[in-house]
Amino acid sequence: MHKALQNTLRPRQAALARPAKGAWFGRRTTLLAGLAGLFVIVLAWIDGGEEPLHTIVQPIAVPGEGGGS
Repeated sequence: MHKALQNTLRPRQAALARPAKGAWFGRRTTLLAGLAGLFVIVLAWIDGGEEPLHTIVQPIAVPGEGGGS
């Protein structure tokens, strides 16, 4: 292979073969954020079910009733 061609291919091959030094930090952060989001969704699904309606029993004072003037 011609030397000029070898020199042009080496940087590309090196970039594809080995990720950048800080690339794992970005991938790990993205993975942890995704897992945290999934955890919140699962927790909301389990805990956040529909509650049954309860009747509210409370006396309400209505003006004009009850023997006033």
